[in-house]
Amino acid sequence: LKGGIGNDTLKGGIGNDILKGGKGNDTAIFEASSDNFYIDYDDSGNIIVTDAHDENNVTTVSGVENFIFLSEDGEELLTREELVDFIDETRATQGDAHIPEQGKSITEGISSYRQENGLIIGGVLENGLEFERFYIIDNKNYDQVNSDGSYSQVVNGEIVYQDDDFGISDTDMRFENLQSLEDMDTSIVDPDGSKFSRMNEAFNISSIGSLDIDDATLDDLVGTDPVDESLQNNIVDKFLLAFGNDEQFMQAIEKNGLNITVADEIKGNNPNGDQWGIGGFYLHYQGRNTIVISEESLDSIVLTHEFAHARDKLVDGSLDGVFGDIDSNTFDNAIAISRERANNGAAQGLFNLDYANTNEKEFLAEMFEGYYLDPVLFEQRFPEFTAALGETFDHLDQTIGLLNLNETGIDGIFDWYQNIPSYERFA
Repeated sequence: LKGGIGNDTLKGGIGNDILKGGKGNDTAIFEASSDNFYIDYDDSGNIIVTDAHDENNVTTVSGVENFIFLSEDGEELLTREELVDFIDETRATQGDAHIPEQGKSITEGISSYRQENGLIIGGVLENGLEFERFYIIDNKNYDQVNSDGSYSQVVNGEIVYQDDDFGISDTDMRFENLQSLEDMDTSIVDPDGSKFSRMNEAFNISSIGSLDIDDATLDDLVGTDPVDESLQNNIVDKFLLAFGNDEQFMQAIEKNGLNITVADEIKGNNPNGDQWGIGGFYLHYQGRNTIVISEESLDSIVLTHEFAHARDKLVDGSLDGVFGDIDSNTFDNAIAISRERANNGAAQGLFNLDYANTNEKEFLAEMFEGYYLDPVLFEQRFPEFTAALGETFDHLDQTIGLLNLNETGIDGIFDWYQNIPSYERFA
């Protein structure tokens, strides 16, 4: 289309159009907001307007003084000078590659989208998944995360890298909403209930009244009164949440038996002769394996601590703070590094460092307390310990891994991505 001597209004149609103004004050009209177009100028000064929805719809404009973009919100009027300033600013911040090349449509596979300055920053795919884009250079060069947890890097319109974890920390993904292992459901480690049945039969759980360990005999440590079913189930669940993937430990319990006695309270004298309350303890004597725990400590991490002592003894036969079924070099190295980390502040908020430093047995048991208390923080602060166990029998590592890409965690991370300001998304 070509204007005449007067003030002309020029409007292109579908396909490639050329709009040429005349001697008057001419105006080019586009029936969509400017966000729906890629706008640039060529070496001859022609304004190039490309439909973001259809790269084959390109309008070349010359000799026109005004540009009007229409939308439901009203009319957007820009002079040619204002449009050139906008293009120069865009080039300065995004480079020269913000106009799409001819070929595959940049909206292929997209149902709807949001954009800023002609760049797609997020929306909904044709398969219903939401998506968000980051490190955007142009509409053919960007990183994209989807609401199902998948991630891709796109270069020149082609996927050059693809993964299923957003490209961020696995720990953050797996534990976005998990604080303690008690937030887990035992079905994660025991989907068919078989492990619960095995441990429910292997444990001998009983109750007693108050216990003074200074006056108690071995027979006093095993109660004669059964506990109610809900308490029995609760103890078995706590075991499975912390040790449900440790097949060697479970087999050792089935072979040797494990008494678990719930006392109303446990009292004893400290080294100074003063009486103090005790949360629980593990004892192996004359072939008996017994955990005694106070009723008030059942809702704490004390039971996990005592289970760790039992594992230390039952699997390799020695209560020494060493898991003998793990390669000694791997285990010794993990413990040495973990002890150094703990004494440099990593234990804070996870376990009692002073008590852990009592001896090797207590250090190991306190480490399990920390794992049970906050698996996110524990794996981050003590990666060698977690890896050492996982390498041998997939205990901690597998338990943690079973939570990988849980739906709630994905939703939380994706919400976080959506809230990133658009100006931080551009490369």
